[in-house]
Amino acid sequence: DWPASEVASQLALSVPAVKSALRRARTTLAQHYQSPEGWHGATLTPRQQDQLARYVRAWETSDVDGLAALLRTEATFSMPPIPAWYQGRETVRQLVARTIFAGPAAGRWRLRPTRANGQPAFGLYRVDPDAGLHRAYGLQVVTLWGDEVADIITFRVPALIARFGLPEAV
Repeated sequence: DWPASEVASQLALSVPAVKSALRRARTTLAQHYQSPEGWHGATLTPRQQDQLARYVRAWETSDVDGLAALLRTEATFSMPPIPAWYQGRETVRQLVARTIFAGPAAGRWRLRPTRANGQPAFGLYRVDPDAGLHRAYGLQVVTLWGDEVADIITFRVPALIARFGLPEAV
């Protein structure tokens, strides 16, 4: 979404060089990848779509064990810009249990599907009890390995929601 002139300035290239590189990149991507249509698109198997539906339910009901059951043994979890990075199903389960899903957390989170970098992603919304709705919290990108969740990256930047065409509140 950046203007070619801004990209050219940042990369110390000419505007025509940036436009040419972008054209080549789009051609290459079109030759090697299907165009995704939300995470319900043809690039996901029915089993993967079911797993993602279970993933959403686990988040929205704060089901720690349900979330853990979807993770690969060596799954990773991070929340840039926080420098911490967690690896392993049990480590992620413990983190989520003591922080994100701690206390009366059922209903704390809402997720809305989208795609980011060709992967399933979700607009992540946190409850605002004073307003009686869920406000944008950030964007969560989920990497699948087969039908298991291999990686969860939560970008805690509410402004990202709008860039993906999602509402500011749900």
